[in-house]
Amino acid sequence: MVFYIAQIFGLIALILLVASYVQKEKTKFLFIQLFSNTCYTIQYLLLNATSALVTNLVNIIKTYIFYKNSKNNKKTSLITLIIIELVILSLGIITYESPISLIPITMAMLFTYGKYQDNMKVLYAIAMISSISWILYNYIVGAYVSIIACIVEFVASIIGYVRVNQSKVKK
Repeated sequence: MVFYIAQIFGLIALILLVASYVQKEKTKFLFIQLFSNTCYTIQYLLLNATSALVTNLVNIIKTYIFYKNSKNNKKTSLITLIIIELVILSLGIITYESPISLIPITMAMLFTYGKYQDNMKVLYAIAMISSISWILYNYIVGAYVSIIACIVEFVASIIGYVRVNQSKVKK
């Protein structure tokens, strides 16, 4: 039963994830990602996928920080970025179970940079790389709905990337 509940949280996270990737504005993207990250955290908790659980907990905190700064038109400080990256790395070392544990750790660090910087094209490109990497991890830990989510995330990232490029061409 827990397995199926985990898949339901993965499905909700997927829906929210897609909604985030069709946003042109970083603030809206980050706001929706807060809820998506929360659902993924619950999913990985239920699946006992420790590395993904821990990195998603950090994702919630960092996304909130980046969201608040973006909403207030403030740039997140480089020191904040470095602290978040070090926390992810430290927790990754502590929760390391096997080489597959490196996927959530590495992708969380890469995505942290993507959310830190302001270029939406870079953010969407990082999301493409991340989604491909998470497919393998999700298969191994049994997060099957999240595999679908990764495929959808990849496509949504491409769409978001194209939309950002089109809006810049129109200006």
